[in-house]
Amino acid sequence: MVKSHFTHVTKRTGELVPFDTERIMFAIYKAAASVGGRDLRRAKRLAERVVMLLEDRFPEDSSPQVETIQDTIEEVLITAGHVQTARSFIVYREGRRLAREQSTGASRAPHGPVPYRVLWETLAWNVNHGCSTLAGLNKAVADESVDDVIRESEARFDHELEAIADQITAKQDTVKLVIVAGPSSSGKTTTTNRLSEKLQKRGIELVAISVDNYFRDLAFQPKDVRGDYDYETPEAIDLPLFNAHLEELLAGRKIESPQFDFHRGRRMDETVPLKLRKGQLALIDTLHGLYKGLTERIPDELKYKVYIEALVQVMDHRGEWVKFTDVRLLRRMARDRVHRNVTPFQTLDHWHYVRRSEKKHIIPYLGDADFVVNGSFPYEIPLYRHLLFDFFEQYLSSGRTTEDGSERAERVRQMLAGVVAMKDRPSIPANSVVREFIGGGA
Repeated sequence: MVKSHFTHVTKRTGELVPFDTERIMFAIYKAAASVGGRDLRRAKRLAERVVMLLEDRFPEDSSPQVETIQDTIEEVLITAGHVQTARSFIVYREGRRLAREQSTGASRAPHGPVPYRVLWETLAWNVNHGCSTLAGLNKAVADESVDDVIRESEARFDHELEAIADQITAKQDTVKLVIVAGPSSSGKTTTTNRLSEKLQKRGIELVAISVDNYFRDLAFQPKDVRGDYDYETPEAIDLPLFNAHLEELLAGRKIESPQFDFHRGRRMDETVPLKLRKGQLALIDTLHGLYKGLTERIPDELKYKVYIEALVQVMDHRGEWVKFTDVRLLRRMARDRVHRNVTPFQTLDHWHYVRRSEKKHIIPYLGDADFVVNGSFPYEIPLYRHLLFDFFEQYLSSGRTTEDGSERAERVRQMLAGVVAMKDRPSIPANSVVREFIGGGA
């Protein structure tokens, strides 16, 4: 085995124990053996890869946490394509975690800048339900077992919202502000509405503070060479005024909330009075909810922060993972065409702004969230094959494409080409996140 520069590992109790590369190798080997694999040399190579990644990420005099080592094992197994072995390892870890929680009352495991735990849990769920690949989804659509996938994935999402509501309820004596954040088309609106309903049943009312009403007038916003405004940056918001109003609200004082006229692109003269009553918590539902400048004057202990992302864990027919951003692009195309009178061409051409802003202002703050929830549903991909596939053919042959748009359109077209199309189904609930984009929702 390769020798590591680490000498110790930090256990969950804080105790230091010797770092042992062979333990990593045998953990991988046992996970592989449980699904029929018994290649010790391969387990050794994978263990060496785990050690190399750890050494790249942590200084020589550090003692990595046991959770970090296990996260890295899962990362290596997934990226190397050993899905079944990863699933076995995830299931083992989850069983151990549940046993600890039952004995200690611990909360959901913490996450870092990349929510590996949520990713691996999602992948394990998909594997168990036969929808971790497009081929598996195609089979489910063909034999109509997709209705079971729909019902069970919706139930899983609802369970996540119940867990969030429980955590907020437990902290209601200190929490004054609930933040639901995430990139474009991640499902924030539906998530917020359903979370509000669950909290209302627990005696807590969320009062929405519309960040959109704090946009600066478009006259003061820059345009690109095509005359397109960049709405995706937090600098488009009047951050000083927003912070001042939040501070007043959480102190129990009344504010005069501005109103923004999107047709004229400027703030209206009229304002709306707003004050929190007993049993009410302020709510922010916005792209930039975790951006530090948005709530910098509010102490962290007063906030409960939810981050939602379309953490799809499905492999396509080319052996590549379907990208989160491509699912969100498909969602926004479907929604914009139906609800916002924006063509798929326009949505795709504007998407470079979306990606630029989320890479700079949204994704880097993911690690600050109290709860990361997966807002993707494997069954939605066949819906977009039915709704949007022809558009990508038209876009690529139109001659009006941008370099960024062409690259993205070709990637999504190739992915959708391997999908069996599915029309809307009655089994998709009226309050589903997916309904936010395909229509037909409550």
